[in-house]
Amino acid sequence: MDRRVLVVDDERAMAELVRRHLEREGYACTVAGSAEEALQVFEVEPVPLVITDLRMGGMNGVDLLRRLRERSPLTEVILMSGLGTIEEAVEAMRRGAWDFITKPIQFDELDRTLERLLRTRSLEAENHRLKDLLRKKHRVEGIVGSSPPMAELARRITRVARTQSHVLVLGESGTGKELVARAIHFQGARTEGPFVPVHCGAIAAGLVESELFGHRKGAFTGAHAANPGLFRAADGGTIFLDEVAEMEPALQVKLLRVLQEGEIRPVGSTRPERCDARVIAATNRDLVREVEEGRFRQDLYYRLDVVSLRVPPLRDRREDIPELVAHFLAERVQEDPAVSVRGVSQGAMEALMAYAWPGNVRELENVIERTAALSERERIERDDLPERLRGPAALSAPPTPAGGGHPGLEAWERAGLAHALVASRGDKLEAARLLGLPRSTFYRKLKHHGLG
Repeated sequence: MDRRVLVVDDERAMAELVRRHLEREGYACTVAGSAEEALQVFEVEPVPLVITDLRMGGMNGVDLLRRLRERSPLTEVILMSGLGTIEEAVEAMRRGAWDFITKPIQFDELDRTLERLLRTRSLEAENHRLKDLLRKKHRVEGIVGSSPPMAELARRITRVARTQSHVLVLGESGTGKELVARAIHFQGARTEGPFVPVHCGAIAAGLVESELFGHRKGAFTGAHAANPGLFRAADGGTIFLDEVAEMEPALQVKLLRVLQEGEIRPVGSTRPERCDARVIAATNRDLVREVEEGRFRQDLYYRLDVVSLRVPPLRDRREDIPELVAHFLAERVQEDPAVSVRGVSQGAMEALMAYAWPGNVRELENVIERTAALSERERIERDDLPERLRGPAALSAPPTPAGGGHPGLEAWERAGLAHALVASRGDKLEAARLLGLPRSTFYRKLKHHGLG
């Protein structure tokens, strides 16, 4: 925390005594002889901490607190008060003062108060930093891919995030449905609230209701303590119900009540409880067919399908593969400096782009992580890849665009060149070496792609 302090007291000797002590403790102090003077100082240079006497001639400490709060809400105020003004000091704390200390000043008490303040502000700053990291990590741009399907998905995520509507995310396993849910949460008004992911098929059948909606103590055998439940844990934020089609019909009814009424009823309770959690549900099943065949309630489907987003499979956005590979490699290098791989050869990239990827992005990430961990070379070669990606069976001839040529080849080549330049920190000779290209060929390709 910034250690600048403004000391305000109409007893100049007292103000100077406090200033000298604080400066010995490493604070940078300014002194004002009245509340009015303090406001003038604040006009020139706002400070993060003000220590002010409560009773002064003219404007008192409470009025100064109010004026400072209007001008600088993050400035903390500590009041100094005589024994006869404790009630006034307590009232000032209700109005937003950090703390008060009694006169005559005991400097060890002042030091302890300031230590608490510094520790609290430090924790708040760390909390804001971590939340900012989460926002950056889960912002739409964090969903890797610039292909037309992903660009459209990013646009829809941005629009949906501004609303409070419940959302249904559709897509095959491994496409990144939870990433989409997190992006919606961290871009919306609920970003300060919790994000609670739940895999509906991973909870034991007999415990799903209790886990989701909570239970009262003694509600059933083994319920030795009350459990608030995951919906309550998500209050004020978002609950992500992955594989919602796995829910039993009886639970679907309870989920419908949450969506309609904003209420949950814990197991063993006779009274519903309010719960303000945005629901984002996901499934890899065809919910229309599930409804037709009686496995999923039609009214629940309509409630969830107010806004639906479909995440495309990787085979439908192959031009994103080079970008994804570069992203996963960069993550591996950052997480484990011992990883030597910095790039991918043309042969390996062709194999990666030709493969069908039934496991989608998750499978690609696993392949890159495994290959990078086992390789001792600076770039992944075709023979480093798993056997299933190298044989004829791996080929899944992607559709050829009208203009001819392999879809995404230009994008792959450009991404590879850019990645090599980043890995070599702009050293073009080193970048050419990493790619295994003759210098003349490398420079020609740079020019072709507008990178040189």
